Amino acid sequence: MEYVTIRGEFTPELVEKLSNDWNIPKNFMFISSPGEKFSYRVDELGELRLIL
Repeated sequence: MEYVTIRGEFTPELVEKLSNDWNIPKNFMFISSPGEKFSYRVDELGELRLIL
C-alpha cells in the first residue's frame, strides 16, 4: 500500500489522469464518502469504489 498526497482539485479529469499515469483501472481505486459540498456526483468520477 502506498500513501500519496497531491495538491489540487479532485475532479473526474484527475481521476482519469491518475488511472492512466499509474496504470490502475478506476474500479480498483477507492474514495471515502464525499460531503454535501462536493462538486461532482460520484458517478461522474467513473467506476471508483465508494467506502461508506
